Amino acid sequence: MSKTAAATAVVCWFILNISIGNLNGWILKHHSLSYPVMLTTVHMLCCWALSAISLLFFMRPAEPQSASRSTIEKVQTLSYAFCASVACGNMALQYIFVSFAQMVTAASPLFTACL
Repeated sequence: MSKTAAATAVVCWFILNISIGNLNGWILKHHSLSYPVMLTTVHMLCCWALSAISLLFFMRPAEPQSASRSTIEKVQTLSYAFCASVACGNMALQYIFVSFAQMVTAASPLFTACL
């Protein structure tokens, strides 16, 4: 992957991440959605569908390899942790400003390094 493609991917990721955070906050505050876990479920289903489409049409591996049982268990554990993190983040958006949530998210590598 070229440096330009990598930089473009990172910039797109930042823009989409900020947009999703703002959109989630807007939905929860302005539409009085009292089901942040439902919002997380819809978010995860959309991520799954778009990832499948991306893998199918744009990032098809040359020869797929089967994963071991331990690898599947590790990925499954990380998936549950990520879903729980997004659900808690969406629940928190009902009580805090989106900008504060983004600041805490951006500082999470610092917190991790301090631990």
